[in-house]
Amino acid sequence: MQTLETKTIANYVVENIKTASIFQKYHINYSLNGDKNLIEVCKNKDVNPIRLLKELKTIDSKLSFFKNYNGWSLEFLIDYILKIQHQYAEDRIPVAINLSNSVSEKHGNTFPKLYAIQKIFLDFSLELTKQMKYEEYVVFPAIADIITKQNYHQDFKTQIENSRKDHFELFRKIEKIRALTNHYKQPEIDCKTVHAFFYTLKSFDLDFQKHLHLENNILFPKVLKLILGVKTIA
Repeated sequence: MQTLETKTIANYVVENIKTASIFQKYHINYSLNGDKNLIEVCKNKDVNPIRLLKELKTIDSKLSFFKNYNGWSLEFLIDYILKIQHQYAEDRIPVAINLSNSVSEKHGNTFPKLYAIQKIFLDFSLELTKQMKYEEYVVFPAIADIITKQNYHQDFKTQIENSRKDHFELFRKIEKIRALTNHYKQPEIDCKTVHAFFYTLKSFDLDFQKHLHLENNILFPKVLKLILGVKTIA
């Protein structure tokens, strides 16, 4: 039986994706630091663990099929990541970059942080696009081979580790943007474009956390468990 000392943040969100909203509320990173338990993260974030646990217990435990990500087959999960998570990122990156360029040009001299945000998000976008293509052309096809052929190449674990490292570096850039925007608090500028930009950044952040969660906490662990029963090839 899991206790507060043994149940990880990832456990909560894997079991019920609805709990993600609670962790997001307290700025607790469940997508990359999911191996930490409730006591640890509450201490690091100066959050009352009893209050947090109470909020988690009030979350509705009923999940529809399209929310029960942990119950999906690996094939269906990968297809979802490709068609929903990756596609969302590809669609929203140009929108966010255009908004960033616009608000920087109009208000950068008054609010210099907009220039810094512009640069970080552009770097983030380039790296995220590169990382998604690595998964689409290398990691996901390798997983498909494991499922269908029941074997895997020796460098597969390295591929997974590379993706996890990329995720960590990408999230560091997101954290810098959070710090610069004070968690996407709207600056005192009466400008609809600025408001749209901050809203887009926040939405992108929330979706990106889910994207990483599906891969780091569900897909990769399941695949690594699966290869224990199949053979390795050179």
